[in-house]
Amino acid sequence: MTTTRLLISFIGLALMLWKLSAIAGRLDRVHIRRDQALTSLRLQLAWRTSSVAKLLTTKALDPVSANILMNEITAVSSAAELSLLQYMAAESELTRALCVVFEDAEDVRELISLSPDTEPVLRDLAHACRRVELARRFHNDAVGAAQLLHKRKIVRYFRLAGHTELPSAIDVDDTVPAGLEIL
Repeated sequence: MTTTRLLISFIGLALMLWKLSAIAGRLDRVHIRRDQALTSLRLQLAWRTSSVAKLLTTKALDPVSANILMNEITAVSSAAELSLLQYMAAESELTRALCVVFEDAEDVRELISLSPDTEPVLRDLAHACRRVELARRFHNDAVGAAQLLHKRKIVRYFRLAGHTELPSAIDVDDTVPAGLEIL
């Protein structure tokens, strides 16, 4: 009888270790997915900033709009070296500036008619704005999955997350300017 009990205990322990290992692996994969999504979001934001800078080199915008966007690009560039929260705040300000400059589709059509070579640059900017929106959604989805795993009792009890902090969603204004919706 003792051999049977020992064998059953060993099998139970092996199953428990297998379950813990599977959960830890899932948690690791979710954290990797979140890190990749954050990297993708940062790349999309950089692409959008690059598109704005490319638009400024065409000199198609009026001086006031160009100055507003140039100031925001400068703020984003300097905030890139700071914390993630400050960087995202600067990116949100750039979004708001883009929404002010490109608030009307008629203004965008007029800009294209006056300077036809700006249309590809504006299309690229509109595409970059949409990709920022998607990248933020993917990131926050990965964060939500990680948070759900972190909250499970088995994860907390056996400290399967180690010393990693509970990931948090990124709150950045990713509104696509209304005037660029036509592109």
